[in-house]
Amino acid sequence: MTPVLAARVALICTVIVFTCSAADWPNWRGPHSDGSSDETNLPDTWTAASAAWVYTFPGPGESTPVVHDGMVFVTSAERNGSTLFAIAVDAKTGTEKWKIPVVVTALKAPNNTMCSPSAAADASRAYFMFSTGDIAAIDRSGTVVWSNNIAERFGPLGLKFGYASTPLVYGTSLIIQVIRGDMPHKWWGVETNGLTSFLLAMNTSNGAELWRVTRPDEARDESKDAYTSPVMFDEACIIAGADAVTAHNPADGSELWRFTYARERRRDWRLVPSPVAADSMLFVMTARGNGDLYAVPSGRRGTITHEDCAWTFTGTTPDVCVPLYYRGALYVLGDVKRVLMKIDPKTGEKIWEGRIDAKEIYRASPTGADGKIYVISESGTVTVLSAGDEFKILSRIPMGGKPARAGIAAADGALYIRTADKLYCVRK
Repeated sequence: MTPVLAARVALICTVIVFTCSAADWPNWRGPHSDGSSDETNLPDTWTAASAAWVYTFPGPGESTPVVHDGMVFVTSAERNGSTLFAIAVDAKTGTEKWKIPVVVTALKAPNNTMCSPSAAADASRAYFMFSTGDIAAIDRSGTVVWSNNIAERFGPLGLKFGYASTPLVYGTSLIIQVIRGDMPHKWWGVETNGLTSFLLAMNTSNGAELWRVTRPDEARDESKDAYTSPVMFDEACIIAGADAVTAHNPADGSELWRFTYARERRRDWRLVPSPVAADSMLFVMTARGNGDLYAVPSGRRGTITHEDCAWTFTGTTPDVCVPLYYRGALYVLGDVKRVLMKIDPKTGEKIWEGRIDAKEIYRASPTGADGKIYVISESGTVTVLSAGDEFKILSRIPMGGKPARAGIAAADGALYIRTADKLYCVRK
C-alpha cells in the first residue's frame, strides 16, 4: 500500500460522517450541497397570507435557513442595533426555541448586515458564523458549547462588502475559508498590512484548531476578495477565489491541485458564486456575470489548465447566484441579465434559456425540488418554474420584505423562505 493510499484509508476509517435525513436542509445549499432536495409534494403557488407559519426576525439578515431534525437555524441582526443573534425555530410550528445574542459589534460593512454566512448543522449542534469572524457552536437545547473569533486570532476579515463565506461541516471538522487582500477595507476601522488568505479546520466538539494552511495567490486589489464557500469534491475540500480554484486534503489542508481560471490579472474580479460539485464534475464560475463557466473533471492533480477542462461555457454567467444541479441538469441563473438557463452538465450545451423578469434583481441562488425550480428576487418575489424540457414559469408570488437575499430551503414537506424581516413556512 502506497503512503498516499494509506493516508486515505486512515482518513476514511477515522472520520465520523454525520448523516442527515432526506427531509433535512443541513447547509446553505441543501442535503446534496448543490441547491437541490429530494422533497416531493411541494406547492407551486401560494400567498404570503397562506403560509403555515411566519416568524418575525429581530432585524435583517442574509443567511439561508438551515433545517435539521425538526429545527430551523438562522442568524439575524438586531434592527437599528448592533447585536447579532443565533436563532432556532421549530420547523413544524414556527415557535422560537431560542434566540442567543452571540456578539455585539460596531462593524458595518457596505450592503451587509454582518449576518451573511449561513449556519451549518450536524447531529449534535449547529454552527453559526458572522461577518465579524465570530463563530458559535450551539447544541439543540440552546447551550453554547464553544465560541471563537477568527478575526481576533488571524486579523481582520475586511473584504470590501463584508465576509460572507459559510463554514463546511466534514466529519468532525468545521472547515472555514478566508480569501482576502493583504489589507482590510476601510470600514473595518483597522489599518494593517501583510494579511494572508487561509483555510482553517476546527474540531466540531470543542473548537480546537486541527490545522491551518496559507492559501497563496497572484491576484491584485479587489480580485483578492472572495465571498464563496467551501465545498467537497473528489474527496477534497474546494475553495474558489483570488483568480484560482484549489483543492485541499481535508486531513491536513495540503493543496492537491490548482486551476487558475483567470486568463488575465484584472483588479476587480472579486468572486461571489461558489463552485458546484456534481456528476463527477466541478463547475467553476468566473466573476462579474459575463465570463466563463468551467467544468473540471474528477481525478485531477497538480496544475490544471483550461485545456484540461471537460468543457467551457462562454456567455451569460452568474455574478452572485450559485448554479443549481438538479435531476441531471445544471440550472444557471444569469442574475445580471435576469435569465435562467438549463445546461447539459456533460457537454456544456445550453438546452434552453428564458427571461425570468425584466426589472427584478437576484442575489439568492435557485433551489430545485419536486420537479420545480424556486428563485426569489431581492424585492421578495418568488418565481416558480418547471424543471422540464422547456422554459416555463408556473407562478409568481410576491412575499415582500426587501432586500431578500437568502436561498429558499426545501425540507420536511415545506419551503422555508426568508425575506429581510420574516421567515415563512409554506406547505402544499
